[in-house]
Amino acid sequence: MRVVAQRVNAASVRWDAGEASIGQGYCLLVGVADSDTERDADYLADKILKLRVFSDEAG
Repeated sequence: MRVVAQRVNAASVRWDAGEASIGQGYCLLVGVADSDTERDADYLADKILKLRVFSDEAG
């Protein structure tokens, strides 16, 4: 499982069933393999949340 995080002014994604977009924020490109587990996803989510790019009580 891999993630690429990019700060964007705007981003959008289209797929067969629809489309979604955001304004300023972070766009995450996530690659998932058949062999990835829920534990892998939890680990990666925790790692993303701990990136020093999000505001917290320390600023």
